[in-house]
Parts: sequence; C-alpha cells; structure tokens
Amino acid sequence: MKRVLPILLGLGALAAVAGNSLAVPTTIQDIQLGLVADHSDVQISNVVVTGVGVFGFFVQTIDPDPTFGRQWSGIWVYTNANNNNVQEGDRVNVSGEYYEYFDFSEIDVTGGGFAVIGQAPVPDPVEVTIAEVNDTGLDSEAYESVLIKVDREDPTLYAFAANSFNEWYVRTENFNGAGSDSLLVDNYSGFDYERPAAGTELEYMQGVLVYNFSQYKLAPRDCIRDIGTSCPPVLSGAYATSNSTIDVEFGVPLDPSTMTDEANYELASFTPVLSATLIEPNVVRLTTDPLTPGSPETVTVIDARSEDLIFGDPFQASSFRSGITPIRMIQEVADPSIDDASPLFNEVVTVEGTVTGVNGSYYYLQDDDGGMWDSIYSRVAKQGAIEVGDKVQVSGRVNEFFGATQLNFLQGINNYQNLGVSATPPVTNLLTAADIPYNAIVTSNAAEPWEFNLVRLESAFLDSNGLGDPAFGEWELLQLPDSAGVDFDDFGLISFEPEPGMEVNVTGILKYEFNQFRMMTRDLLDVSGVGADAPEFGATATQVALGQSSPNPFTTSTKMLLTVPRTAQVTVQVLDVAGRLVRTLVDGEFAAGGHVVQWDGQTDLGTAAPAGTYFYQLVADGQVRSQKAVKLN
Repeated sequence: MKRVLPILLGLGALAAVAGNSLAVPTTIQDIQLGLVADHSDVQISNVVVTGVGVFGFFVQTIDPDPTFGRQWSGIWVYTNANNNNVQEGDRVNVSGEYYEYFDFSEIDVTGGGFAVIGQAPVPDPVEVTIAEVNDTGLDSEAYESVLIKVDREDPTLYAFAANSFNEWYVRTENFNGAGSDSLLVDNYSGFDYERPAAGTELEYMQGVLVYNFSQYKLAPRDCIRDIGTSCPPVLSGAYATSNSTIDVEFGVPLDPSTMTDEANYELASFTPVLSATLIEPNVVRLTTDPLTPGSPETVTVIDARSEDLIFGDPFQASSFRSGITPIRMIQEVADPSIDDASPLFNEVVTVEGTVTGVNGSYYYLQDDDGGMWDSIYSRVAKQGAIEVGDKVQVSGRVNEFFGATQLNFLQGINNYQNLGVSATPPVTNLLTAADIPYNAIVTSNAAEPWEFNLVRLESAFLDSNGLGDPAFGEWELLQLPDSAGVDFDDFGLISFEPEPGMEVNVTGILKYEFNQFRMMTRDLLDVSGVGADAPEFGATATQVALGQSSPNPFTTSTKMLLTVPRTAQVTVQVLDVAGRLVRTLVDGEFAAGGHVVQWDGQTDLGTAAPAGTYFYQLVADGQVRSQKAVKLN
C-alpha cells in the first residue's frame, strides 16, 4: 500500500514513465515510497534476507537511510516456493516484477530472478510501539516488510485469544477495551508453533510487519528470538519418501535424544519402525518395513520435545498415504459421467513421475507407462531447474480445482526432489478426436481418463467456428465426425499463426479448465504440417516473431525460435535488465521461415554471464521483438 509523500509525487510520475522500459534499477525505498510504477520490471542490488517463508523471503537494505532510518527499507520477494535454499543473512541481488498484491508490495521472481552474492548481518529490529504500526498506526506503512520489535514503551505484553484463522493478538493490556493497543500476529514466515494461551505475559514481540486481508500483522520467524519464549513442538505433517521411509515434520527444532527413539513412533498399520533419524532440525525420518504403496496410514508420536526440552502434546498424529502412490490410484474413477472427483481427495500422497511439461513453477507428471489415468498436475512448486524428461518425487494434498484433479502444497508437507533424467522418456499417447472430444463433459466425460496426459492428434483440420476463441489461441481440431480442442497460447505464445482449414499434427498436455478439455501445446515443436507439401508454419506469418526460450529458467544453455516472413537482415542480442549488451547471438541474413538460435550463457567476452534476468531482442524487417529469460547458477 502506498502513502506517498507529497513532495515526491512529481518524481513518481517520472518513474512511472521509466517503468515501461525493460527494467528499473532502483532501491527498496523508491518502490515503497511510490516512485516506481506498479508492474514495473525492477532490479535491486545488495540487500539482505531478514526472514524466509514458504513462498518467498523478506529483504531489507543493509544500511539505514540518513533521512528515513529503517523506514521504507523492506520488501517481500515472492518466489512461489522456489526459494533455492536462500537463508537469513544472505546478501542478494533481486530482479523481477514489482506489483501491489492486494496493497502489499512484492517483487515477483518466480522465474528465479535472484542471486546470492555474499552474507551480511541481519539488521536489528526497530523498536516501535504497537500504536505506531497497527491498523491505525501512522508508521505502519513505513515499516511494511521491516523487522520490528514491540512494545517500545511497555515492558509487558499479553497474548490474546486466537481468531478463526488461527491468528492471535498481542496487547499492551490483558483485556480488550479502551486503552489497550493490539496487533495481530500472523505466521507469514511459514513456521508452525503453538500459540501462547490467552493472558500469557510476554516481555516483547518481534518479527516482520506484513499486510494481508486489509490488516497489518506481525510475522515472527521463530519462538525464542521473536516471541521471547519457548514453543512446544507441534506435529505439522507426515509423508512418505519411499516405500519404507516416512518424514515426520514439526514446527520447531527438536530434541535429538527424544526424537530419534524409534519406540516413540507408532503406525496405524502396525508396521515396525526400525529407526528414527533427525535429518533437519525439525524433521525426523522413520525407516520401516516395506509399506503398501497408496495405503492409508497414520503415524502417532508418543512424546514430542523441542530442542530446549519443552514438552508438546502427547500422542500427536498425522495421516497420509504410505509409499509412492501410483498416479492411477489418484485419478481413476469407475464412471466419470457420474463422479470424476479423485477417490483420494484431500489425502496427503507422494508420487513419482516423468515431467511432460513445465509452466512457470508448476509441472505435469506421468507414470512411466503413461496410459489412461496416469498423469497429474503438480502445483507444489519446483526447486531449482527442471526440464521435460526429468523424474520428480513430490508430496502434497490431492485437490479438485473446478473439476481438475491436482496435487497442491500443504503446510507441513515439504517434499520435492528432482531425481534427474528419467530412464523412461515421456510417453506420448496417440489418440483421435473421438478419444478426447471437445465439450466432452456433455458426452459422458469421455476425455477424463486422459486428463493431464501428453497426447497427440494426427491429420486434424483447424476450425475456428466452434466454441473456442482464436483470440485466446483456442481452436478446434476436426477429425469428422468428432473434434478436439487445442490452445496454442497456454504455455506462452508460440510463433505459429493458425488458419482455418490447415491440416496439422498436434501434441500437447490435455488440460481441463472452463468446463472443457483442450490440448495445450508447449512450444512450436508440438505443431507440424501434414504431407510432403506441408507448410512451414513460421514462414506463413506476416510478422517477425520471437518465441519464448526453452528451457526457461536455464543454467547452461537455452534455445529460442525466430521466424521471418521473408529473407531479411536479422540481429538477435542478449541484454541485461539495465539494457546493456551482453551477447550478440545473430547478425546476418536469414531466409524466410523458422530458425533456432541458441545462447550458451556466455558474454561477448567469453565469460559466463551471472545469474539473473535477461532479455532477447530480435530486430528484423524493420520490426523489433523481445522475450525474457532467467539464468540460474
């Protein structure tokens, strides 16, 4: 939320114009004071991580400002759980899109636009009063995403009862009435703990000041440091990591001697627990006799103690599906025309599968045989690089999102592993339009068994007269008397201009949304013409086109497709976020049609370009095109 100082409004208007360029090298203070336009690409340098959450991290400027001190010095960096092991005290450069998320300032780096460049001391929390930073506080906006400590004027605070969202209040008096200042306490930082009982006296509270659901809230990072008291261990979740291992996760660090006693754990299946190992300060890995994949299981922890020997509630329990659950067990239903919801809806499962498509931080998985009922969409964000053909293990909660079965992230279930290139390449299922008919929900939901599978239709004719909207890349593929749906834009625009009547072969992920099944093409390689005289689709375009690079993000090299409608002088350059030339990839004459260009991640000087956000710029036939990509370490 922006409460811009009047003397700075003129500068803000100028910054809004600058925000339309490729990127704005700027500071956190300029963003928080409203000097940078919403939805600008920005770059901030040499800031320190002050707190790490599930879906991102907080950063602050390292040195106080001579005028404002620590005010306007913090911001949330949204990674969508793709944190790449960033830690408090890491000194980072950040490149991404600044925007106001329901009035909370964020920088979106879901493409991986940040790099650790060293370490720095985490700034001490600023001492403030609750009245200064709560919903009516005059300084609340200035301290958004800044480490603070309350209450400067009162050595005793009181916990107040939790609300329906499991948030609780910290108050200056042990009552709810006139003269008692209060501030909500949130768990934005992601750690789970047992809330202090109402009336508990606290010497202080500290953490990061956040803003969500129209309220300012304090987000502590841990118990001892930020709440000033020990927290008992709370069982956050349990999940399989193999057919004979289970990870049990708590909200606080644990006592090793207690928590590594295998007799402290019982399984509902009565399977023996052979060993218990502390693999993270708050995570215990149990080794068991082999468990049946996909079977219901519950682990009960008899005695839980924190690292400072605080007792948790006895006999805490968490339920999940044991072993590596086959995707088919999640997806298959007896009659999709009656009920297509997953039989494991709301269950915690662990799956392994081959990646068939990557869309931002999320990805599609198939079991090795890749047949009916064998695919799922994972909305548990990846960590690091991932490519089609990789094998992934991931745990999450089975969910139904408007009729589409998917795997969702759940607090306390933290398991994502890229196991490397799969020994079995992704299977492409050759189907007909009759297998995945458009508007299939009307025809007994016939396409449901192929939900999220990688499928292919051959010798189909494009038709824009159906229910699809070509303006959004949606067409019908006719194989009379049936038709299937296709969306050419879901994974990002590709340099292909479809025309009614074209005969094509199409590969894509079969996705269900807006009450329709549609194939989603991943790149131009998923579309081809039919026959010896098949058109080069890129050559039929009247405009110069530059496709999105793949893979993106990348570590060592990436490729992109450019298309020119006629023979032309072509230049392709790589620019950094400040618009500086990094590498010239192409400078010469190209014939009409599509051409693949590769960047090996090097600069024109032959050195490796640092991790960060880059822009490809194509100049040809009097036209300019650009795309953005992210290079990782």
